Amino acid sequence: MPNYLRFFFHMFLQEAEVPYVFLFIIRLGSYIIFILVKKIFKSCNFFINRRAKYGVIFTNYYIETMTHFNRNFRYAGFYKLNQWIYLMKLVVVSKSNIASANIGKILKKKHRDVKIFETDKGVLDLDSLESEFKNLKAELIIVASSHKSGVGIPMLNCHTTGNWTSDNSHGGTPRKLSIAPALYLRTGVLEFQKLKSERKELKSYEIGMEVTHHGPTIPFPVIFVEVGSTEKQWTDLSACEAAADVIHKLAAEEPEKVPVAIGFGGGHYCPQFNKKLSEIALGHICPKYAADKIDEIMVLQAFSRTIPKPDSALIEWKGLTGPQRKKIIEILEKNKLSWKKF
Repeated sequence: MPNYLRFFFHMFLQEAEVPYVFLFIIRLGSYIIFILVKKIFKSCNFFINRRAKYGVIFTNYYIETMTHFNRNFRYAGFYKLNQWIYLMKLVVVSKSNIASANIGKILKKKHRDVKIFETDKGVLDLDSLESEFKNLKAELIIVASSHKSGVGIPMLNCHTTGNWTSDNSHGGTPRKLSIAPALYLRTGVLEFQKLKSERKELKSYEIGMEVTHHGPTIPFPVIFVEVGSTEKQWTDLSACEAAADVIHKLAAEEPEKVPVAIGFGGGHYCPQFNKKLSEIALGHICPKYAADKIDEIMVLQAFSRTIPKPDSALIEWKGLTGPQRKKIIEILEKNKLSWKKF
């Protein structure tokens, strides 16, 4: 993006020195411009579904800009108007999911400022709610959920969603990814780690980020905040409260800005990538078990559907086979995308 446009997007984002009425005028103008652009291209999905880098950049800067204005207008006392015109962070609670329902109850009691969207649908079946999310102008969708594992290890984790292959047996569309909010994923995991160090009742829980998997596959930034891995943990109110506290932090605060990358390799719980969270944020991560079936379209989709725009791709060298590494690196270099091994 040209420097003068970058300056335009950021020059009005400081809260302290800009009159709120002026912010209102600028924000309303920005909204009108965006609506006009949507009408021209028929759908905002144009900016996400196309591989053109400037479309992706526009989406990234629009979401980032609206997030800052959202915060300004709450300070200015325009909260109700804000709910009508401006983007919001939406917490999805599924009544049919034990952990989700428990987390939702705690949010209602402890964090009443969080915008909750309750549904009878399962957490993997949210694709049908896409139009409702659009009407609510969701800038970030945070899904309170259970995590299920046959091993049964107590876990508190975060991940984004999507299907790397044609297998969509766990919801979503084949070979389609949601938008990965990398900075929020990092914040969620680090906050879980912080709470574990402070609360003795969480000592038995493993903390981490998972690779991109399952549905929904919707054109919104999506983060799942999960309690697992069996019904014993889903009904553990201490664990559910920790998840509620993490969700509140994600909904109420802006994440720390650090370099962003996508990842390839390793297992489902990506321990090597989790170790990197102290210094970088990860968006989409493709595990070794899916790497044989991905192609150029999916690699480019991982880049275009991660926000902010990734600086590079990280390749877990020992977490991929030789042919898998070769294929991924060839795709990255063909498209002049930076990559690093570790």
